Amino acid sequence: MNKIIISPYSRKLKNNKPNPKDYPFFPELIKELRSLNIYIIQIGVDGETKLENVNEYQFNLSLKELEKLTLYVDTFISVDNFYPHFCNLINKSGIVI
Repeated sequence: MNKIIISPYSRKLKNNKPNPKDYPFFPELIKELRSLNIYIIQIGVDGETKLENVNEYQFNLSLKELEKLTLYVDTFISVDNFYPHFCNLINKSGIVI
């Protein structure tokens, strides 16, 4: 079974509103990925919404834990946030929306 990480949120704006970088169609994307029997791991930090139909949630990971998890999965799908830059550092390919 293929495994991917999703990172669906960017840090909230200074006025505490959602970031416009956040992709609003992750629920539909998750549904399509699950129909292909793909195991989905959502990463993030406390306070972020846990999306439905995700297989696993991993929040507040240390950099070492995040690296280990990232190297374990096949790829990632993320909005423009910290995570794609981190993946570039450890030479992991993925998709940035």
